[in-house]
Amino acid sequence: MQTVGIWALSGPIFLIIMTAIFFFLLFIVIRSAINQSDLRKGMEQELKQIKHDLHHITELLEKREKNSGA
Repeated sequence: MQTVGIWALSGPIFLIIMTAIFFFLLFIVIRSAINQSDLRKGMEQELKQIKHDLHHITELLEKREKNSGA
């Protein structure tokens, strides 16, 4: 009779464990998506900075070229 009680509880326990695993995996997926988004924003910011630096270097080289040619 006791073994029937244990088997009767195994279904809900299994369901609870599977639900916990599902939400844990969902949490991992959401967290990695957020990290990916933050990484992309950081890379975009770095790219803008590099473009700005290249533009500044180009201006300095043009000034140097004018001064050496004049």
